[in-house]
Parts: sequence; structure tokens; C-alpha cells
Amino acid sequence: MNHRLIRRVLMVTLLLLSPLVAVAGASAADIKGALEYVPRDSFSVTVADIDKVKKSPLFAKARGLLFQEEPKAKKNLAKLKAATGFDPFRDVRSVVVAFGEDFVKDDDQFVIIFEATVNERRFLDFIAKEGGKFKKKTGPHGSYYVLGRKGDGRAAFRGKFLIMGGEKSFKKAMQKQGMNPRLRAELDKFSGHDVASVMKANAAVRKDMGREIKGLAELDSVAAGLNLHNGIGLTAVAQFLSAKPAQQLAKMANMGLDELKADKQIKKMGLTAMIAKIKVAAIGKKLKGSLKLSATDVNKLTKLIDKFL
Repeated sequence: MNHRLIRRVLMVTLLLLSPLVAVAGASAADIKGALEYVPRDSFSVTVADIDKVKKSPLFAKARGLLFQEEPKAKKNLAKLKAATGFDPFRDVRSVVVAFGEDFVKDDDQFVIIFEATVNERRFLDFIAKEGGKFKKKTGPHGSYYVLGRKGDGRAAFRGKFLIMGGEKSFKKAMQKQGMNPRLRAELDKFSGHDVASVMKANAAVRKDMGREIKGLAELDSVAAGLNLHNGIGLTAVAQFLSAKPAQQLAKMANMGLDELKADKQIKKMGLTAMIAKIKVAAIGKKLKGSLKLSATDVNKLTKLIDKFL
């Protein structure tokens, strides 16, 4: 198997999936309210629906793997619940993750907005008891907390929202600037999905991605939606500055997919039919990708994961 080619195919696949790194709240979740805290200069924003995501067998599998890989996680979760009444698997309704325009150069430029039922006092008492460092401050937009030994993290409780982030992005979040309208319009196209995400590539992002795959140096934006209930459904669209990189990356991806389908090990694992459901095509300046797996497919996939783990 040509591992270099497969790696490149995975890079293209990750490009289409990359915004989907977070999860968010249920159908009744206040995503609109959470998005008010997204800084206007954010280049990437992701939201999702945790109540729906939790119904996916893959969520249960991921939770099980977490407890398996981190033996202390289950014990620590029990301590957290006993001390605060807060269970992140139960009480977090939505999450929005936003990255600032200079995140590539400064990874503190991010903000995470949780919609969750949290008792602020009990939660902070627990953190203090566990040795966590924080200091309460008051700013022009209300009280907040300086986090960590270096004091470079920030957090604030605002009704049903817990906002956390690096100092610069947090300050902007507190101003409730509201999401960039163009980015918001693209995100709204996937509002019915369990997870929705959008990224508008700037010069730094294009340069960083272009180091690995030349065509990504012309990336303009990526938008995607993911459904995890009743199987898996993914739709992603990458927009480029010209048609050439979209065509080249589509060709690269499909070559890799064909090679995977012909691989003996893939056939032995029974994954050929699933890989055949991955569709990648170039349409003008756009690179479109999609995947639709049935509940039966997902069940088979989870059993395969069990077998290898």
C-alpha cells in the first residue's frame, strides 16, 4: 500500500472534517445566545448538538475509550459529581468553539462557550480543593476569573453560559460582538445538523496548510455538517481561490480511495463497502465531500473498533 498517498488522502479528508472538532447542544439549546459571545474576528466556528450526539453508539464508544485509556477519569468524574452535582456528560447542553484570526501564530486566541447547568460556587470550591489556581476580577462587562499559574486563561459565568478562553479572545467575547455575518451565513446553512462548522482561511492558515499540500495554499473556506443519529451523515464543501487545486485534490482523494478499496487488509476487515460510500468531487472552485453510513454500518464499525482495541 502506498502509505504516502494514503496519508495525503487522509489530509484531504481531514480538511473536510477539520472544523468538526467540537460538539454542541440539543435541539432546544440556545445556540443563538451562545453565538453572541463569538468574537467578530474568529476565522473558525463550530457548534453541535450534544443531546443528539449522545444517542450515537460512537459517543458511547468514545466515552468507554476515555475511561479505558485514562483510568483515573471515571474516578475523577465521580468526585466532580459528588462535590458539585455537575456531570459534563449529562449537564452540558451545547458547546461553541471559536478560533481567533491569529490562532496559527498564537494558540491562546480561542474561546469556548458551554451551555450548561453549573453551580458556580460549588464548581469553584471543587477546583480550589483540587489545587486549581484562579483569581476573581471585575471588568467593564462584569466579574470573571483569571485561570492558571501563569494567569493566561479566563473564564466567566453568564447565566446558563460558561465562557472560557485565552485572554485576548475572552475579552472580545465579553463584549458580545456577535459572529462575523458572512461566517454566520455559511454556518446557518448547516444549522439542522448535529454538528455544524465553518472556517474562513486567512493568509496564515493558507500558508500553514500549503506546507503539507500545495493546493491548500489556495483554500478560501470550508463549511461542513455532520449528523450522528440514525447512522452517520457528513456533507462538506471546501471553496478555493481557483478551480485547479479543487480538481487536483479531488483526483488525489479518489485515487487514494480506489487504492484503499483494492487493499487486501481493507477487504479482510469488510470496510470496502463503507469506503465506497465516501464521495469526493470537484465542481468549479469547490471540493465537495460526503459520507452516508447506515445504523447497520455504524454498528459494524463499533464492533470492528472493539476487535482492534
